[in-house]
Amino acid sequence: MNNWKIGIIFIMVLAILLMNQDSNALVKEFCPVRYISVKENDKEIDEFVDVASDGYMSELLEIMRNNPDIVKTAGGEALRRAASNEHVEIVRELLKAGVDINDPGLTSVLHAALSGGNEIIVREILAAGAQVNVRDLNGWTPLHYAAMGWVLHTDLAKLLLQAGADPNVLDHYCAPPIPEVWIDDIKDELIKAGAIFDLMSNQSETASQSTDRKEINTAIDNGKEAMVDIVQQKNRLNYKLIMASCLGNAELVKKLIKEGANVKFKDKTGTTALMMAALKKHTEVVKELIQAGADVNARDYEGDTPLHAALYMMSGRSHIARELIKASADVNMFNDRGCSPFHLVALRGCNYIELTK
Repeated sequence: MNNWKIGIIFIMVLAILLMNQDSNALVKEFCPVRYISVKENDKEIDEFVDVASDGYMSELLEIMRNNPDIVKTAGGEALRRAASNEHVEIVRELLKAGVDINDPGLTSVLHAALSGGNEIIVREILAAGAQVNVRDLNGWTPLHYAAMGWVLHTDLAKLLLQAGADPNVLDHYCAPPIPEVWIDDIKDELIKAGAIFDLMSNQSETASQSTDRKEINTAIDNGKEAMVDIVQQKNRLNYKLIMASCLGNAELVKKLIKEGANVKFKDKTGTTALMMAALKKHTEVVKELIQAGADVNARDYEGDTPLHAALYMMSGRSHIARELIKASADVNMFNDRGCSPFHLVALRGCNYIELTK
């Protein structure tokens, strides 16, 4: 390992010790160390991923014969590349070899398949057990991908909805997967999936404009009475609470809570209103949700908590982290990648003591 990488690890470990946090964290596989570790067989891994990306079956099989363990170390990335480049037979071979269909990465295997747009591959990846409600770094789910590029891939969107995709999940820009303009193209599938249509019709609304939001009248006025009726009132309030929290509309948050919205509700990605408010730096909304009993240690599908959300992009969010810690958020709670909020504090070069004041 290069000296500079050893130095980075040393600094991180020293920071943890100096801040007098949970020493057991050092024996866990936490994220900073995990992601800067170097594998000796990088060259072979690169070759394996490249042949999968290019669709070279014979070379792929030869590498797997010579090094069966490579499927565990690099199979996920190879499968992502093959799926995005529409190499159906390579995808099938990698699935047969036992590649983890939910291998963690910057995007999921299913996201990669959606970016390629091959329905056969998407079907096979879903059949192999891919999680359908996963997010990339922008908060986009596979269903968001099906509606990207100013084109709705209708067959793929229907396939995802039938597989359990949540049409009400917001990305990190407060937008649901399906824009209003395409609702009618897949309305039957959206109805069956429990879509809340006034969220879609208001997705471009700004935080200031959202004070004029009407509860459900927009959808009714647009002739969507049947769609509205099929959605349970409780779920509608809960999803609207996540939307209001994402937009930073504290008054609407208060109103929805009074009307019965559940502050502990999770969408199908495990996201709560508090996670969204923390991610978007909405201090007043964070305070309102905490006061109403929101779970400061709730986990999403990746094991992230609201404090993780506040610390991933530290700039401008120290006050959010401070509010969460004051409300007993656990700084030593590990997510599925082995990373705790405290590790993020150390990684950002922040002072934990300052956050607790």
